Amino acid sequence: MKRSSDGGYVVSFWNCQNEAELPVNRVAVYKATEGPNGPPLVCSLESRRPGQLVLKEWEYGTAPPGYALSASCLPLEHGHAYDVRATGSGVGVRQFHVHPNGRVEALGTACQQ
Repeated sequence: MKRSSDGGYVVSFWNCQNEAELPVNRVAVYKATEGPNGPPLVCSLESRRPGQLVLKEWEYGTAPPGYALSASCLPLEHGHAYDVRATGSGVGVRQFHVHPNGRVEALGTACQQ
């Protein structure tokens, strides 16, 4: 996750084995806290053609061509951590923190073996 030039948040997707582009079927962003039913979902993006669409980047809260938001995305709160989970030909999870000033910091490593 990174900040875009217009102040939005952008997620990038790649294959950790060979950096190839990947089909992305679903992206879900969860607040990294436990609620009574698990971590609360704050945004979800679904492919209209599973297994067929490659997504290199996604700007949080938008629906790129061929995708649809399952519900309106909640604003990311400054001072909180989130998990972004992508599924397609595999599964990827990355945690990030939005600092009080809006700066984004990735937590952990991008590719884990």
